[in-house]
Amino acid sequence: MNLPAPKHSLCSHDHGLGVLLVDIKTEMIPRKDRRGNWQYYCLKGHHVFGIPSGEVIVSTEVAKAKEERVTSMV
Repeated sequence: MNLPAPKHSLCSHDHGLGVLLVDIKTEMIPRKDRRGNWQYYCLKGHHVFGIPSGEVIVSTEVAKAKEERVTSMV
């Protein structure tokens, strides 16, 4: 089964909110690394991480992480 990538996931490194990276031209096609893992940008740790499609963490913890607003990207 080929499920669409969730827009948000939790980063396993620092438990921050991860936002799905997409192709800049289409703004729809999820970016994948060389292993085929979806790529997310961690708003807390300011880094990119990959997650296999079957291991994306989507739960109430994501909702809690969304409440932590980013005040600066510097």
